[in-house]
Amino acid sequence: MNPDFKKYESILYMDAPVSKKHMPMSTEQRAAQFAPFDALSGIEEVAAAAKSDADARHTGELEREEITDA
Repeated sequence: MNPDFKKYESILYMDAPVSKKHMPMSTEQRAAQFAPFDALSGIEEVAAAAKSDADARHTGELEREEITDA
């Protein structure tokens, strides 16, 4: 048996604490707290633009950009 298990055995099977002040949140409310931190917001637009450019290059509609010395 893991020695750390004995250290926490007294609290391992306790019920989770329930606040007397605040009602529990719904799953939707809890998820909404993290919505502003969406790391991939706007990824659909970027992917669509990249696909559009790739399709245009493949069909020859988009000229290849030339690098010129200024």
